[in-house]
Amino acid sequence: MKKLLCINTINNFKDTIYDPFLEPFKIENPEIDVVTITDDTLLKETREKGGVTPSILRRMYAYANCGVDMGAQCIMCTCTSVNKATELLASLMPVPMFSIEKPTAEAAVNFGAKIGVIGTVSSSPGAIGRVMQEYADSIGKKIELVPVVVTNAFEVLSSGDRETHDKMVRQALIELSKNVDCVVFAQISMSLLPCDGIDATIFKIGLPGLEKARQILMNDV
Repeated sequence: MKKLLCINTINNFKDTIYDPFLEPFKIENPEIDVVTITDDTLLKETREKGGVTPSILRRMYAYANCGVDMGAQCIMCTCTSVNKATELLASLMPVPMFSIEKPTAEAAVNFGAKIGVIGTVSSSPGAIGRVMQEYADSIGKKIELVPVVVTNAFEVLSSGDRETHDKMVRQALIELSKNVDCVVFAQISMSLLPCDGIDATIFKIGLPGLEKARQILMNDV
């Protein structure tokens, strides 16, 4: 049995990530055991401090090592905002460790040059934008990023009101999509948003990251 550790940073993790993404992944991949660790202070501190702090690094390092002790052969962080910490810690781990948004970021860069980046947390568009820019630089491609933050939508979702959250994000998404080649969702918490009727190529976080984890665990890379 292979084992994947997911490190999560939101208090509505079960409704937003586990039930819609991890549970189906477990059913489709019975040879992979998925274990989780959740600490919602990681995202809270990142937002309050304006970025990753030494305290965040220490806690994530401890959680990653717990995963190794549990027998995890791959570690995936499901939070875009702390992806810098994930990258810094990856080189210290005896197993592969990555951030869930990376495959989505790379796919968007491969697709277009003018890329809309929409988030509901102020730290997330910049975090995934950095990943996209670094990947674009590595392949010699010029890109333009157009970030948008839907203010207060994350708080609305955290209160349990997904309908209002989706309306807020959808309105911003429609406007953004008119002026870019494609749009990237900066957080997995947005990925359940229905996008029917929107004339744009949209890249969501979630399934591409899980597929990357599956490939790592099954040596299919």
